[in-house]
Amino acid sequence: MLIAKWVPSNDMKSIIKIVSLGFLILFIDFFNVFHEDDGNVQAFERVISEIVVEGTKRVDPQTVISFGQIQLGDQFNESKLNEIIKNLFNTGLFADVQVALQEGILTIVVQENPLINRVIFEGNNRIEAGDLERELQLKPRLVFTRTKVQQDTQRLIDIYRLSGRFGVKVEPQLVMLEQNRVDLIFVIDEGALSKVSKISFLGNEKFSDSVLLDVIQSKEDAFWRFLTSDDTYDPDRLNFDGELLRRFYLNRGFIDFKVISTVAELIPGQANFAVTFTIDEGERYKLNEITLKSAIENIKLDKLTYLFKELEGEWYNARSISKVIDSLVSKLGADG
Repeated sequence: MLIAKWVPSNDMKSIIKIVSLGFLILFIDFFNVFHEDDGNVQAFERVISEIVVEGTKRVDPQTVISFGQIQLGDQFNESKLNEIIKNLFNTGLFADVQVALQEGILTIVVQENPLINRVIFEGNNRIEAGDLERELQLKPRLVFTRTKVQQDTQRLIDIYRLSGRFGVKVEPQLVMLEQNRVDLIFVIDEGALSKVSKISFLGNEKFSDSVLLDVIQSKEDAFWRFLTSDDTYDPDRLNFDGELLRRFYLNRGFIDFKVISTVAELIPGQANFAVTFTIDEGERYKLNEITLKSAIENIKLDKLTYLFKELEGEWYNARSISKVIDSLVSKLGADG
């Protein structure tokens, strides 16, 4: 069997190269023209020539366009897309927003947030529903938003914690109604009152913890205190405890006494608190000589010294000083 193999000559090779090069140049030119035309089409499509709004029920479509800050002739790109969606979500009117541009037509599809029909509380045995509702942002006939529900849920938790119930749990629930309305229900588990398991003092050198525990009103949790609430956590009571400590020290010569801080910390794994009073006792002062002066003439001051003479040489006592002042006022008033 005879097989013939054709080998092109040098002249033929040159011709083939020329034809191939011409075809390649033609293809490149065609591609460039096609690419340029396609670019013009894309540029045309990215200009907003018409706006269509879908999905609105209560909100006027023109209001959607206004809130989105959109105008005919605007260039549409990724930045503009994000801006429109952000503007519409920031109104709080919409649960979902979809935006698309096709052949110059900008289509905005929205899902409106429902209106609140009623706000209902379940499980609130300690606090009246009216008192709770006054603390909320969401009210009947207002637009429901998830952000405000989260904020109102936290507000309810804070209210219960202020009353000493740190084990409280609040779960919001929705009941869907016709005409895009909802009943908003807050299911509340009030939990038990948080107790004060431990009270300690820092900075007390003159008086022991046990002495100071008898001074304050708050008490440590104990089974025999079931008839009193002094062992429950109460921020207002802790503030009053600070005032009781101040009076105690002032009546024992500690004029510069200060409560530096009162810290209540949740005990890990519990709903109870450990309370720490940090105090600065300061120096202790005695009364040396007490001098009585008057801007009123014809008052025999020497006849009044008996009212306070016994205090000289004693530790400063704010309560005793107050009694002396009251006695002086009473005596001078009686003598005219």
